[in-house]
Amino acid sequence: MKTPEINGLILSALTLSPLVFANQAGDFVVRGGATMVDPASNKANVFLDCANSGLDVSADGDTQFGVNFVYFYDKNWAIELLASTPFSHDIKLHADGVTTTGGKYLIYHPH
Repeated sequence: MKTPEINGLILSALTLSPLVFANQAGDFVVRGGATMVDPASNKANVFLDCANSGLDVSADGDTQFGVNFVYFYDKNWAIELLASTPFSHDIKLHADGVTTTGGKYLIYHPH
């Protein structure tokens, strides 16, 4: 076979393969891979007694192994359950340009 023919076969396999895996009602899919939890904002204000304390708190992201279970009610609707190993985050407190690290915290995220 020539190289253009092989490239054409590879391209068609990559573009047409999702059509083969169209899901229908009653299908059950199990997938595994990397799961990432990354806080949406860099810092959040700390309020004490309904007043802004001038302190900010932040947490870094973490990536762990996750397993994904999906059940299809029909071809357009499904319910999904994500299970993963525990995440740990560095919690930091910011005040007047000084950052204090509170250490690593093990957090179980409800998925």
